Amino acid sequence: MALQTGVFENGQWVTRRVSIQDILQQNSQRESHVQQTPFRPPMEQPVVGLLSRSVLQSPVVNWIIPARVRNREKNDVVFIGEDFIQLKEILPNAHLEHVSTKADFGSRIRAARVFGEPRKFIHPPMTEKAQIPMEMDWNEAVPPQLLVLTLESQELLFLFARPQKDGTVEWKESCIPLSPDASLLEQPGKHLAVDPRSRALAVGASESSIFIYAAKPMPDLRNNFDHDTHNWTPLKSERPVAIPGTILKMEFLYPEPDDERHVILLVIYSRDGKTRMSCYEWDHRQGLSHIRPVVEGFPLHHNQRNPQLLIPLQHGPSFILAGHVEIYLHQEIMTGNPKRSSVSLSKEEGPRYPGNSRRFPTWTSWARTGRNWIWNNKQEENFYLVREDGVVHYMQVNSRSGALTSKAGHFMCNVASAFASLDVGYYLDTPDVLVTAGDMSPGEIVKIGQWRDEIQFNDRKGSQRTRAQIMEPDFINAIQNWSPTLDLILADGSFSSNPISGGRRRILATSGRTPHGAVTEIRAGLNAKLGLTFEEDDLAGVTGFWSFPDSSENGVYFLLSFPSSSILLHIAGDASGVDTEFDEENSGVDFDNETLTSDTLQHGLAVQITPRALIVLDVFTPDSALPRKGSWPLPSEETIQAASVCPGSSSVYAGIRGQNGFSVQSMRIEPRGDEVKFTSTATVALSADPTCVQILEYDTIGVLLVATTDGLIRLYKIQENGGIGHLLEQHQIWQDDSTQETLNACQSAVLLHNSPSNAAEADIAIVCGLRSGDLYVIELHARTIMQKFDEEDSTSPRQPAKSTAIIANRRITLGHTPTSVMRDSEGDGSLAFATCGAEFYRLDYSNGRAIGLDVTNIWFTDRNRPNLQQSPVSAVCRIPRESYLIRDLGGALVCISGISFFVAQLEDERHMVPRSIPVRGTPNRVIYSEELKAIFVACLESHTFEPVTRDSHERRYAQSYVRMYEDGPVSTSTEPVAEYKLPPTARVNALSTWVLENSNGKQYPQIVVGTVEGNGRKGGVLCIRETKKEGKSKLEIAKEISYKQQVTAVASYGPSNFLVVCYGRKLVVYQYFGETKRIQQVGEHDLPSPGLYITTEAPFIYVSTACDSLVILKADHDRSENSMAFELLFSDRQARDTSFHLPLNVPQVSKKQTTEASGDALDELISDGVDGTHNHGFFPSSKTPETPSTNLVLVADKAGSLTLLHLPRKRTHQTAAPTLLEASLPRSVMRLRRGLVRPTLQYHQNNAQGPSTAAGVLVNDIIGAASDGTLFGFSLVDERAWRLLRFLQNLCNVLDREKRAERPGGMLVPLVNLGMSHRLIAGPVRLLDDEEAELAAAENMDVDSEYGGGEMELDNRSPTPAGSSTSSSSFASAYPQASVHQRAGQNGTALHAQGSRLHTQDRSAEALLRALDPDKDTAGLKRRTAYHVDGDALTRFLGREGGRLLSAMLEIVCQGGPNGAGQDIRRRFVEFAEDALGARGAGEMEVDSAAMDGGRVADEDMVEVVRRVVGWLRGVLAPVL
Repeated sequence: MALQTGVFENGQWVTRRVSIQDILQQNSQRESHVQQTPFRPPMEQPVVGLLSRSVLQSPVVNWIIPARVRNREKNDVVFIGEDFIQLKEILPNAHLEHVSTKADFGSRIRAARVFGEPRKFIHPPMTEKAQIPMEMDWNEAVPPQLLVLTLESQELLFLFARPQKDGTVEWKESCIPLSPDASLLEQPGKHLAVDPRSRALAVGASESSIFIYAAKPMPDLRNNFDHDTHNWTPLKSERPVAIPGTILKMEFLYPEPDDERHVILLVIYSRDGKTRMSCYEWDHRQGLSHIRPVVEGFPLHHNQRNPQLLIPLQHGPSFILAGHVEIYLHQEIMTGNPKRSSVSLSKEEGPRYPGNSRRFPTWTSWARTGRNWIWNNKQEENFYLVREDGVVHYMQVNSRSGALTSKAGHFMCNVASAFASLDVGYYLDTPDVLVTAGDMSPGEIVKIGQWRDEIQFNDRKGSQRTRAQIMEPDFINAIQNWSPTLDLILADGSFSSNPISGGRRRILATSGRTPHGAVTEIRAGLNAKLGLTFEEDDLAGVTGFWSFPDSSENGVYFLLSFPSSSILLHIAGDASGVDTEFDEENSGVDFDNETLTSDTLQHGLAVQITPRALIVLDVFTPDSALPRKGSWPLPSEETIQAASVCPGSSSVYAGIRGQNGFSVQSMRIEPRGDEVKFTSTATVALSADPTCVQILEYDTIGVLLVATTDGLIRLYKIQENGGIGHLLEQHQIWQDDSTQETLNACQSAVLLHNSPSNAAEADIAIVCGLRSGDLYVIELHARTIMQKFDEEDSTSPRQPAKSTAIIANRRITLGHTPTSVMRDSEGDGSLAFATCGAEFYRLDYSNGRAIGLDVTNIWFTDRNRPNLQQSPVSAVCRIPRESYLIRDLGGALVCISGISFFVAQLEDERHMVPRSIPVRGTPNRVIYSEELKAIFVACLESHTFEPVTRDSHERRYAQSYVRMYEDGPVSTSTEPVAEYKLPPTARVNALSTWVLENSNGKQYPQIVVGTVEGNGRKGGVLCIRETKKEGKSKLEIAKEISYKQQVTAVASYGPSNFLVVCYGRKLVVYQYFGETKRIQQVGEHDLPSPGLYITTEAPFIYVSTACDSLVILKADHDRSENSMAFELLFSDRQARDTSFHLPLNVPQVSKKQTTEASGDALDELISDGVDGTHNHGFFPSSKTPETPSTNLVLVADKAGSLTLLHLPRKRTHQTAAPTLLEASLPRSVMRLRRGLVRPTLQYHQNNAQGPSTAAGVLVNDIIGAASDGTLFGFSLVDERAWRLLRFLQNLCNVLDREKRAERPGGMLVPLVNLGMSHRLIAGPVRLLDDEEAELAAAENMDVDSEYGGGEMELDNRSPTPAGSSTSSSSFASAYPQASVHQRAGQNGTALHAQGSRLHTQDRSAEALLRALDPDKDTAGLKRRTAYHVDGDALTRFLGREGGRLLSAMLEIVCQGGPNGAGQDIRRRFVEFAEDALGARGAGEMEVDSAAMDGGRVADEDMVEVVRRVVGWLRGVLAPVL
């Protein structure tokens, strides 16, 4: 192709024809001669690190599989998500207890099954009482079942869990590589099937092929594992089978009951628009070479062209195939001519929610009942089928008479593939327990039938419930699911937490889809599930609460105390009713005085202590309610201020105020016939008014704590006769300067301890609740306090011994109201409760001083009131466990909250405890109005209407609403306060608040809605306001603006009256004029692509665009002409599909990171930052800033990247903002918010220190949400903290790669061609010894493993060999005899390893040092991603083991002699630790040069550095929720 152009030749222009090649060649020559401009170094950029961590895993679960993957005794179930598995134990009451989470697969999970012994061989036989065979080995190393996974990384993974002594589990893995060379559709892993007797396993691709594996018998596998725990695999051989079509379903069928030889595989596939099935069988003793097709390409009926469920039957090679609606039974498969029969449904039931879809709900999952696994020669089997709308059918299949179905009820949620039947019993008097994880809605655990104790209780009571009522699904527990999360905001937390300065904000997220849509408040803590509840105005003002058993075995008594009276309640044993009709005539309780404390004594007695008397009650008399046995009144001039009871010695201790001063007295109570005897045993004078008298017991000793108003705490020995012995300890509570002395007094106390094997080595803590709202923790040395206890009583009990058992003390601020603590009787001595204002906590000291006191929120949840806002808890107690109580009542937690009486089951596991506001439709936008104190939600709801269509289907349509919900402490209704109905075709894209101000300064809050209509062809802006008529709220439209394109974003601008709107590729600004009450456009700007999100900081506007990342505009408002011009201030250097952005103001990064940037400036940063909604700061017109006050912007895109842009303070000619870092996340972040969402706990070590903050952390209050419900936490750290964190992450990555290389698995060895490709799995690649390595080198066999490019790559399948030194770390090798000499570079220097213990020398060691160096990737293509630190990796490796594991990791990589590179690594680690922590007030970190011997770091110094680093790391990785 040639072009005509003008050429200047010989002084004149002439026309010439030139080709394109000539033009390109001329341009290239011209560019080569361009003079190079002098290099100008770019402006110096600050160094900032980004630490990311998963706060909440996605709640989306794809499969639920019951599997005993620990041992036979542990009844486990596995929840499998996209890239994680959760192991839970099934408790006897069908609740689930979390055991472990594994989320380090590094790839998505495609399919999952259970492998191992059939369930019928694991469970006991079906008898009245289970008989465990004596020959059963409960301590076998390999459990009866394993979990099998196929991963997107083309791996077949076998897993099981081994319990550890500390209660955790260790996951054992064996990995088999799959075929990685095939195309995407032909890669195996989409389908997975396991033979019912685990003799074979099949892995199928999406189309064309399946791979069949022969498996080892379980005894052989156990022998393999016992012989070598690092060299085992369940498989023996492999054979591929070609499938001529797209594979739809694949399952192994059951052979005949008496056939122990044959294996049968069924494959259903689609070809040429028709669905067919093929069936293969072989004798497992002869191997895979004898596979033969029994049925091949058999066509199925057109009603089965898209099968949903394939259910193999146990009594022979038959199966059930369920389509979208129809269900068919297939039999006589092995004859080559299968027979099909239709299964009639008991009752055709239409969709539960017909407006959700045009089609009929389809079958989504099935589950075989637990009792069905042991049929005892029965000819029928039973299982449940579930539909996507939650409808459950019960099916009985008889091998002779066919199949019958009946409706079993329905779940109150949508159901997908995550559905199972839990093994809670295998007898007819135990219920069937079903569980589903929910599909875009919370899941449920329900039971069909009754427990044995419920049957017995109903028989005693003569219950009249019918069988139909008993067989209705009964709710047990909820499975939390808050996905999908399309929007997330931070709202005012004044209703749900104490108003501590900088109090935490609530996280509100949209969740679910119609009809289960909701706005969910994301909370973390312990779930207290409410059972019996009632409200009574008389319950307001309760000060104390105690429970007593009912001797008539009809329920439980509760004694409630008020400031001037007491009342008695009785709850029936089945929680069916409450009796409050008690007085002096039918009870011996003193109702006219406040009860200070009450408890049981010996000999069937109980005592009630009031300010005026001791009243002894009889708890064994069944005819009346706690009759009085006797009393001991005080003289009129004396009153009891505080008291405590010691049940073991039947003694009472009372702090008394009298005319002669203050004292504490002890009294012993003993029965004497029909009366009781009171014996005074001791009296000790006090210096001030007693505020707390409490018995503290540990092991065999008893201690009396006495606290007074002057802040003094005394500990006395309790003698064997109940008397008061000598003074053990005396401690003065220190206080802040702002705290009054009277608020420094202790008003309640508990003793907590851990549980070591030796009681003298226990960690003991006395936790006091102070009037100031603090917890005061006194840690004691157990051995010292026991030695002082054994000393002889001194003559003066007021003088403590010279030595002290107190190790440390600290304060924890909970709030500003008095704090009360009480011991949890269901705990093992390490648990207690604490209340402070609206907050309710559990205290846990089970880890002792290693972790300290763990304070966790307790949240009440009610299935019938999902939006429950708990009021302050005034009293707490536990119901005693009695055999006559139903299982959910014994040991239950009972609380008085406001005017409510709560009986709840408290879970032990800390997890997500959401609070939901149902919105009926599918919510996609949510905002919180500070002015209206209300939540506004945009949702889409489906409806149906008459008339029906020709095919008898109802017509359906979708309607958008904006609904208003009150969120105050008294709001109990789940219905919206008001709603606005949008036009029929309108959908909401954006939602924001806008405050208008008139000329008089009066403000009018508005809700601005950005809409799209007509498939994106038009849109509009609606301004909605709240009006009230006759006391009812109503949402009315105030202004409407229409556009010819959809509106994608809206935001307010300035303090008021300005509104920014993005529609199409336009950005427009409107102004409201209060004088004329009109809205007028004042500015317009063209965007490179549609704007999706806007934040403002007048005069700056930040816009996230659909294709061009972030655009920052500066608006110039000309007041005279009432117009607004825009200047492009900053943009991104790279085009991104942006989803969100978050402006940040971090002053420390605006200057070079050479001076210390204290983390204590966090509060200032929070107040100056933008929280992710809208910052309405406004600058005076006389001084318009050149650049925004925010200097960083965090940008999230749809590709899973998070980018930090820097906005320089000084303007330049460039508009492209420098990129400081990029982070690649496993999921795309859809929302970013900033605000304090952590618990409002403030820790103080002593009176000289305030709240502590991790050094080097600049910002630690950023959260991000993905659409699948994953919640991330982000922190910005300075350069020094980043170097230490990155070093630790690199250390974890090196060991992680080595651990993966050690993972057992199979090596495929080709054998003789047997007609089809057939391979044997020989196990992991064996390590070579020295002679074998030399022989391999002589034969040019490559056994090298080099560190290339600064990264360590170990041998593909084998553990890297070992060095000469040994260690007891958890990474110790299982191959001490093996050694591999590996070449590194041309010099052939060796790298030695033993198991996970790396031993480096020369160049290979230097390569390892480069792999750990934080600066290794700061240049080149990875320079931006190097500043991202994966907090999940640090949390996984440095979890509970802390310093011990970090020391072991350093020891692994640091073996190399006194002058080896290992010492260089130790020195670098110490340098990083000193740089990050040494100058931050965290303690002296410098290592004395004299402590280094030849450049070596002394062991004791390394231990100290590790201890400090682990403590700092725990602060950096502290929970966000």
